[in-house]
Amino acid sequence: MVEVAGDEQAVFVVEVAPARDFQELFETIFGLYRDGKISADGRGNLLQAALLSRRHNSFLAGPPVFAQRPVLVLLALIGRLFGFRARYERYSGPES
Repeated sequence: MVEVAGDEQAVFVVEVAPARDFQELFETIFGLYRDGKISADGRGNLLQAALLSRRHNSFLAGPPVFAQRPVLVLLALIGRLFGFRARYERYSGPES
C-alpha cells in the first residue's frame, strides 16, 4: 500500500498487457462506487468482490491461490443467489 501525505491528488499510470477485460473490471468497480455500493476507502460487499474475483481471475496477495479458489466459488454462488453480478450492463454496456 502506498500512502500519500497531504491533500494533493496522486496520479499514477498503469499499463496492463494483455488488457483482456480490465476495462470492464474498472467500469464495474467505479460504477459500484458511484452508486454508493463501494465506500471511499474501497470497502464493498464480500459477495460482490468474490464474483468480480472469479470473473477476472484475480486473487488476494498472501493466501495461496489454491486455498482461495474454493472459498471464492462458494461466495460467488451465494452472491449470485442474492442478485449480485460480476458484470453490469449499466456500467459496461451490452455484452458482445
